Amino acid sequence: MKDWMEKVKRSYNFNVYRYQYTAKGLWMDTNRGPVILVPINDSYKRKESLVRDAYRVMERTGMTLPILPSAEGNWIVELDGASYYLMRWPAEESEWIDYTSLGESLAQFHLMSRYITHEHASSRELGTWEQDWSNKIRNLYQYQRVAYGRVGRPGAHPMDSYLVQNFEPLLQRCQSALSYLQQANYAEVCTNCQAVGKISHERFGHQQFIVSSHENILYVDPFLWMEDTRVRDIGQFIQADVLEFGWNPQQIYSFLYGYQRVAPLLPQEYYIMYAMFLMPTEALNKINRIYYRPSPLASLFSPLFPGFEPGSPDHHDKNEEVEQEEWERNETLINKFPELMEQAFQVKIKK
Repeated sequence: MKDWMEKVKRSYNFNVYRYQYTAKGLWMDTNRGPVILVPINDSYKRKESLVRDAYRVMERTGMTLPILPSAEGNWIVELDGASYYLMRWPAEESEWIDYTSLGESLAQFHLMSRYITHEHASSRELGTWEQDWSNKIRNLYQYQRVAYGRVGRPGAHPMDSYLVQNFEPLLQRCQSALSYLQQANYAEVCTNCQAVGKISHERFGHQQFIVSSHENILYVDPFLWMEDTRVRDIGQFIQADVLEFGWNPQQIYSFLYGYQRVAPLLPQEYYIMYAMFLMPTEALNKINRIYYRPSPLASLFSPLFPGFEPGSPDHHDKNEEVEQEEWERNETLINKFPELMEQAFQVKIKK
């Protein structure tokens, strides 16, 4: 660790007084103030061009933390074969979240992103959901055939039995999600919403922002930014909040109320949120990781699965108890979200 830390200090030309590991990265108190060294997977390094363009717009808003270049002027540094970037960090954070303020801040973040002028094809998922979800359904049929052919035989995976037993409900949930996406005129929403925001997060939850001691919302995961519609962030945050803390209609209402005070949502965007809640993304990602990890077997079957996307490289499977609790909380979200939206915002989502 000592030799590695010396490399860090040389890379950034600073002194480190103390440090500690956090969920985000390596926090350090330096002669340049508090900073955090964040590991970055190779698959996200391709986003550097987008992040630089976005920062030229966002750095004037006070909603982002500066990325500090190395002594050689690089945003991303290589240390012992791994990649990192360095971000300035506030001296103090608040644990209190005002959901209305968060909604307002996220809307402002999206609105500012409309001033990004360049397109970045490698970081663009705008307009791709319908095709991607159709591919997931087609892949699920193929997964089921593989599982059915192996279940009960030597070398079978435990997931084979699960998939054979749960194929129909998973398929129905995927088909329902796709149907709601299509009912929302997804392609039209993508076109219309470019005027109110171009950037969202690959995934957005409580880990993608912090609240400063002055109650400012700061977005701290720039290499998760991508070109996509704003509803991606909105729906993902609602779902992540419910999975982590349980159903709380007041929090959901406050978040959406705050967002709409700054940037009103289209009625179709509520349908897209509901489609997101229906799509069993976690279950499908787990199946993908099991059936398509690099192996001779995967190489035999991979041509059958167009649109396959491996799980996030920093993903860790959850234990069964956590998965079951999150599934039940998501079911509550699916069942209660339409009624809340009708009562609060006069948007009727037909179940």
